[in-house]
Amino acid sequence: MTATDTALRHELSDWCGSGGAEEFPYDGVIDRLRAVGKHFLDEELLSLLAECRTLLLEADAGDAGDVRADVDGAGDVRADVDGAGDVRADVDGTGDVRADVDGTGDVRADVDGAGDVRADVDGAGDVRADVDGAGDVRADVDGAGDVRAGTGGAGGVRDAHAGPFLDVLLDKFDDRYDYPSYTALALLRRGAPGDRAGWEVLRRHRDRTVLLLLADLIGFERLVLDGAPCDPQGMLPDALLLNKRLRLAVRVMEPAALRALDGAVDPVAVAATPGRTPAGELADAVLRTTTAGERLLLRTSVQPVYVLHDEYLFLRVLQSFEATFAFMSATLDEAVRTLRAEQPGDAAALIAAVADVLRESLPLFSLLATMQPESFRLFRQFTEGASAIQSEGYKTFESYCSTPARARLDSSAFLSVPDVRGEVLAGRETVQGTWEDVISSGWLTEPDAAAVRAAALQLEAVHQRWKQTHYRLAVRMIGTRTGTGATEGVPYLASVISQRLFPAMEKQPAVG
Repeated sequence: MTATDTALRHELSDWCGSGGAEEFPYDGVIDRLRAVGKHFLDEELLSLLAECRTLLLEADAGDAGDVRADVDGAGDVRADVDGAGDVRADVDGTGDVRADVDGTGDVRADVDGAGDVRADVDGAGDVRADVDGAGDVRADVDGAGDVRAGTGGAGGVRDAHAGPFLDVLLDKFDDRYDYPSYTALALLRRGAPGDRAGWEVLRRHRDRTVLLLLADLIGFERLVLDGAPCDPQGMLPDALLLNKRLRLAVRVMEPAALRALDGAVDPVAVAATPGRTPAGELADAVLRTTTAGERLLLRTSVQPVYVLHDEYLFLRVLQSFEATFAFMSATLDEAVRTLRAEQPGDAAALIAAVADVLRESLPLFSLLATMQPESFRLFRQFTEGASAIQSEGYKTFESYCSTPARARLDSSAFLSVPDVRGEVLAGRETVQGTWEDVISSGWLTEPDAAAVRAAALQLEAVHQRWKQTHYRLAVRMIGTRTGTGATEGVPYLASVISQRLFPAMEKQPAVG
């Protein structure tokens, strides 16, 4: 056992001894994980981490009369200051906190008119609640979405991030390792707006997430260029390759920065030559705006299985794609509802917005192609059980376009995502199906039908480019080898290139 291991075990034991009241030793745990890889963490340390998680679960179950704010899949938040239930903030499907939302977008909850309770939700996503002016309750919603602030006992604050973080970290230990846990999606999705928050809100969240992920990646790569790499640092790329990575990351970031980060990029320069914004300046502009919670999220959401530098890039690119798929799926759902509400022009605009964001994401494949093939082949030995075929985000997007053929639903592609498959079989409404329905109903005019179809075929064209690029990258990286998680790999990708998102819309050009 190394001195580092011994010190970390003492930190974790002290944390457990405090009943979880002290700050969780994230840095020590992450430093150790990145030094050896998740696959090679020793059993004694993993067992101690599992004990820490058990302590959190028991503490949560035993809390009474504490301040609680819980954002879950249902999007509900309840804040109870004193056990009497006199403070409530309800976050519904729109993702808004409904405790006095005014024109400024701030949220304030005041229990008794004395102004002694404040909850402020702003663009930074910070929430602070001070019960009595002594500052003894602080709840920070950071990208997390799930806050527990304990006022009982020592009056400390329960760390809401530690439990989900440990769940991701212990996926192999628990024998439930898969693609969602490998990519830490449970962490990245915390605090996301509800699926029906509106496409502009959803796009802002997607843009913010991608900017954070890629700014963090640029910072990681710049450390190597500066001669001070941090773990994982096996098989470091040369300066030429690293600088190419920075340019490609910038190409993905620029459109999002134009929308979400005033003054960070020059729109004229981007239009003339994409990817020329100085990477360091853009990354610094993003990272200067981060909250403490966002910094913790970035620190804890890369959990490589091995010690090779390029796996960091691999994870950040996968996470960026997943953030994009989430936006695309929710926006297509909105397009379906909009078309059903007899607003075809708005529906066409929503579908076009999805096509635009997918197009902006295409350089992520070029960025991924800068991975050193030998590095990828080495670390993927330890990703068995995790495959992108398990991406619920991508399959959800696909199944909002049109209902997949039964053969595809019964293939490994959808059998790997049983929840999504179940939603499709239960009758999920799709863009193509709704388009056909409203044409049959007779109210949709030919120009409106053509506008929706044109937007769908625009998305189809971008998606075809996406699939072909993915295929070429896989050929370069893995050749004839099986894919991750023992999937078919390249043969599978080749087989799906001919499949279409909107097969009927491609064949039916006009209103019948």
